[in-house]
Amino acid sequence: MRRITDKSLLTTQDFASDTNSSALDLEWHEGCQLWAYVNATQPVATSYEEADVNVANDTITETAHGYATGLEVVESTTGTLPAPLAVLTDYYVIRVDANTYKLATSKANAVAGTAINLTDDGTGTHTTTPNALSGGSASIQVSRDDVTYVEINGTSVAITASGNLVWNVDKQYARYIRVSFLITDGQLNASVFAVGKSEFMNA
Repeated sequence: MRRITDKSLLTTQDFASDTNSSALDLEWHEGCQLWAYVNATQPVATSYEEADVNVANDTITETAHGYATGLEVVESTTGTLPAPLAVLTDYYVIRVDANTYKLATSKANAVAGTAINLTDDGTGTHTTTPNALSGGSASIQVSRDDVTYVEINGTSVAITASGNLVWNVDKQYARYIRVSFLITDGQLNASVFAVGKSEFMNA
């Protein structure tokens, strides 16, 4: 009898909205162990000027801003915010790339990529301040077709700060397995590793 171990990196990313790791195809595996390394990655407030606002693309440029799509933020300014933004109003980030982002009126709009239409650059120095992490949870989900997933009862774990989450799923007869993250507020970084194991008789 021979034992096979297959290790896969399923996810490593910053996120501020609900997301799922990539799925591991268990094939004929009899069990699976998952490690989730979860770190609070609270991004800092960033400031931008009129020249950093592009009304044609509705974007704001700030080098290495560190924001993930869905992150809730508030805007403040020493002058007047780019219209139609308002001070002390909740907005949600749409990450374009490492140096550019847009703003949306809701988390759902941010995830859908529906940005606020900026009509001017504003005046003065503007500041984007992220909301602090207020928790979330992670759980294991399984599927037979990589389309419809269900949570394995008892696997949900609360996330409040940095830390490692470890699950050992023995004799899981679903074909696919993944980790599902739910974020309450703020931003997390998650790296998920999975190891599947199988045994078979040599010919």
